[in-house]
Parts: sequence; structure tokens; C-alpha cells
Amino acid sequence: MGGDYEHIWQRTLPEAHHLAFYKLYHLAKFLSAAKGRREQYFATVAQGPEILRDVLDREPSEQDVLSFIAFVLGKDRTFVSHVSEHGGAVQTLEPEKWRRVLEAGAGAIVGEYLVALENGDAK
Repeated sequence: MGGDYEHIWQRTLPEAHHLAFYKLYHLAKFLSAAKGRREQYFATVAQGPEILRDVLDREPSEQDVLSFIAFVLGKDRTFVSHVSEHGGAVQTLEPEKWRRVLEAGAGAIVGEYLVALENGDAK
């Protein structure tokens, strides 16, 4: 999380618990932990608004996109493994706590995408 992008992180990780989970479970490392994962998730973030527009029949909000990415993460067993390997196994067992971890993971991914977009590196 670079300081130059605080405006992005405030939008994508707005709550204190989001930032805590981001750091505690090394969520920034999730995208680079497997070859092709960054590209796959960046494509999902980029296509998310269009997919949601078709489903919702309206322009999706940023929160809609974050919720969509959280849903995708919830289906990704590699995310569960990543969180568990970094001490979050207990979080995966309690639905409310797991929802907050998913929100933080989505915020981390969308934040990384927006930073890359600003840098011209969102491939």
C-alpha cells in the first residue's frame, strides 16, 4: 500500500477491520502468489461493471463491484488456502468474520487494480 494512493485505499479498504485483515493475512501477496492470478483477477475487475450492468439493469456502484469480487473470492479455494496459511483458518469458520475477510480481499484486489490502472500497468 503506497502512500501516493491513499485515495484509492480509502475507497477500497474503508473500515479499520479491512486494513487489519489486509495486513494480517498478507492479502497484497495473494495476487502474486500464483502465476496468472493477477491477470485473471484484474480481468474480472475490469469486466465486473459490464457484467453487473447486464445483471442489475443499471450502472453498478463501486460497492457493487467490490461485492462481486468478494463473491468471486468466496468461490476461490486458493483464497481460503492463502488466508489459512497466514493464520486466518479460524476466520474461515465463522460466516460473519469470513465475510469481512472477503470484503478486505476484494478491497485489496480492486485497490491493486486501480493503482495499476493509474500507473498504466493494469494488464
